[in-house]
Amino acid sequence: MPEQALVEPKDSELAVFDEVAATIAEYKIENEKLVFDYDTPAGEKDARSHIAKLRKVKTEIANIHKDAKAEALAFGRRLDAKKNEYTGEVEEMIAVHKDPLDKIAADRQVIIDAEIKKAEEEEAKRVAEIEAREAAVREKERAIIEAEEKIAREKAEVELKENMRKIAADAAIGARKRAEEKAKAKADAKELAEKRRKEAEEAAEQKRIANKKHRKQVGDDIHRSLAELGIDIYDCDTLLKALKENRIPHVSINY
Repeated sequence: MPEQALVEPKDSELAVFDEVAATIAEYKIENEKLVFDYDTPAGEKDARSHIAKLRKVKTEIANIHKDAKAEALAFGRRLDAKKNEYTGEVEEMIAVHKDPLDKIAADRQVIIDAEIKKAEEEEAKRVAEIEAREAAVREKERAIIEAEEKIAREKAEVELKENMRKIAADAAIGARKRAEEKAKAKADAKELAEKRRKEAEEAAEQKRIANKKHRKQVGDDIHRSLAELGIDIYDCDTLLKALKENRIPHVSINY
C-alpha cells in the first residue's frame, strides 16, 4: 500500500464561526467603551439591555456548534466505516500468510506443552521421592527422639526413687537423731531436776541447821539473861520452854 503524505489539518472546518467572531470583535470594542450608571433606573435598564444582546450571541454560538458538530459526527461515522472496510481487506491479505505461520506456531506449542508436561511430571516425581525420603528421615528422627525421651524418663524415675530413698534415709536419721537428742534432753532435764532437788534439800538442810543453831543461840542468850536476873536455872529452863511453845500471852521470842 503506497504511503501518503501527512497533511496538516486546516481551520477551514471552523469557518462556520467567522460571522459570529466578527460580531464578538465589534461587541468587544463597544463593551470597553460603554459606561453605565447602575444606580439610576435608566442606567440599570441600558446595562441589562446590553447584557441581553450579549447573551443572544452566546445562543448563536451554541446553535452554530450544535449544527457543525452534527455534521462532524456524521463525517466521523463515515470515516470509521471506511477505516473498517480497508482494515478488513488488509486483514484478509494478512490471514493468507499468517494462518500457516499460526499453525506452525500451534504445532510447536503442542510440542513445547508436551515437553513442559513431561518435565513437570518428572519434577513432581522427583519432589515426591524427596518428600518420601524426608518423611522417612523424620520418622527415624521421631523414633530416636521417643527412645531418648523414654531413656530420660526411666533415668529420671531411677533418680527420683534414689532421691526419695535418700530423703527417707535422711529423714530416718534425722528422726533418730531428734529422738536421741530428745532422750538426752529429757535425761539432762531429769539430771538437772535431781541436781536442783538435792541442792534445794541441801540448802533447806543448811537453812534448818543454821536456823536450829540460831534458835539455840537465841535460847542460850535468853537463858543466860534470865540467869543473870537471879532466876533459878530450873525455872529458867521452864520459862524458856514456855516461851518457845508460845504459852505465855503477849510474849514471844524474836528470832
